[in-house]
Amino acid sequence: MKTFLILLTLITTSFVSDFTDQFDSEVNSAYSAYVTHDEYENPNYSLKVIYGALDGKVRFGICFYSLQAGDYSVKVSYLGRQYSLPENGRGDVRAVATDFLAGETFSVLVFDREGHYQYSGRFLDIEVLTINDFNALSSPVAGLGAGSELTQLQSFHTSDPLTIFYFFLLGVAALCVVAIIIIYVRKKGMFDPKIKSEPGFNFREFINQEPLEPAIQPSQETSEMLPESAPTIQPQEPTVIPASSIRNYSWVRDEEEHSGFNVAAYLKDLGFITDYALDGEDEKNRIMLELMKLRDQKKITHDDYLEETTKLWKK
Repeated sequence: MKTFLILLTLITTSFVSDFTDQFDSEVNSAYSAYVTHDEYENPNYSLKVIYGALDGKVRFGICFYSLQAGDYSVKVSYLGRQYSLPENGRGDVRAVATDFLAGETFSVLVFDREGHYQYSGRFLDIEVLTINDFNALSSPVAGLGAGSELTQLQSFHTSDPLTIFYFFLLGVAALCVVAIIIIYVRKKGMFDPKIKSEPGFNFREFINQEPLEPAIQPSQETSEMLPESAPTIQPQEPTVIPASSIRNYSWVRDEEEHSGFNVAAYLKDLGFITDYALDGEDEKNRIMLELMKLRDQKKITHDDYLEETTKLWKK
């Protein structure tokens, strides 16, 4: 395992070295003279900034490499705004020549994947020299001076949900305006001259018009079918039923059906206390479930069930 980690570190270091060497080669080819502002490397990323004379002005080169692709990124803070630089497929930056206004300052900022700034004061407030101040330096490195295409700063936009929502609303509003203009030009819908020339609903005429006659008039045939007066119904004397013919039923039926099943013994076998006065409400609810089960299984009759539940809940 240790050997594997050492091998992986060597491979990663080789990639960083190749990327930086390529940047150094392009800088040496492009600038007539240049100076390394600073370079920094840790186990997560490496950063290097140079500046030199290119086409009669002082330009800056920025090289950034993240050991794990996409884990870290670099931004440029300039004139109160943040900018990004062109990246390769891994998210690394190799900007050989970037133009800034002489006399201004800029900062190179590194962020992790979550957007947390990785502080490094060595790349903050870098001053942009004039070409005369640069020529006055004592020990710049001589280059080939072949020139290079300038790297343009790109506006950096954060994915703020509120900003995205505003842009969405603006897009919907723009689509609505375009749709209305198209309908107006083509004279469709509410802009159709035929529809506009049609008379609308006149509420005043509707109020002042004559009331409509009833749609249904009673016919002579219907009138003849209705009786002139309803027959008179004579009230009858109430029928009195002798009290001796009414049978009184007691609460308990005359004949009860019992199964002979020993409910108390069954409950004791299950661990219940059959002296129901000692049972709590939870215990009684469990006994009720057992009684319902016995009833549903036809082991006890309905009368057995009623009798036992009466004993169970009797106070």
